[in-house]
Amino acid sequence: MITQGADYVAFLAAAQSSGPAPTVAPAPVATPAPTPFVPQPGPQATRVQFAPGATSATVQGQLAAGAIAEYVLRASANQWMMVSVYSPKDDVWLEISGVQDGQPLLRAALGQTTWSGVLPGTQDYLIKAVSMGGATSFTLSVIIPQRIQFAAGATSATLTGQLAAHETDEYVLRAMAGQTMTVAITAPNNDVLVEIYGIEDGQPLVRTVMGLSQWTGVLPATQDYDVKAVSVGGATSYTMKVTIE
Repeated sequence: MITQGADYVAFLAAAQSSGPAPTVAPAPVATPAPTPFVPQPGPQATRVQFAPGATSATVQGQLAAGAIAEYVLRASANQWMMVSVYSPKDDVWLEISGVQDGQPLLRAALGQTTWSGVLPGTQDYLIKAVSMGGATSFTLSVIIPQRIQFAAGATSATLTGQLAAHETDEYVLRAMAGQTMTVAITAPNNDVLVEIYGIEDGQPLVRTVMGLSQWTGVLPATQDYDVKAVSVGGATSYTMKVTIE
């Protein structure tokens, strides 16, 4: 018992000599991250609708000085989209962003009248035509090419379509450098021509001014290629065969 009491007194003495218990700082309170600004289309935004089977749409409008026209378009992830705006003095600039994710694809401050790129998500996209000068007219064009997919093991694909007078259908196709591409278009009046260019490098392979409905050539780069079927006459049907070897 004496030994136990001595031990206890020694314990108390040691505790007193060690000083007051350390102060425990309160745990920091996490600050919530700010909610990112997500641009929303205004009540006057116009929804862009493609005609059945079409790969593009064009709208025309008028802008007061410093005004903005808003358009909304539904598109899917990984689709190519090409947007351009024309005005007599080139003083209408583009701004494009995703409505749901708020991701800006192009800001008006960059002063661009054209944009093309792969879309990051399936959602509505907000397209603004921004007047940077006086009152003006403008024409807005939106193109979403149809992607050509070959069946497993196939080296070609055949597509059919309908074109209004002087209309264009656009397609996109992935191919490799050194491969040989052949595109052949047939139409009842032989008035649908082919145009092809590389999307990443912008290099034209064949232009409609060459008057060709068939083209064969070795591809210069691994990239997506834009293939156009262009009506140079009246409304017509057409068949297009694309071969990659």
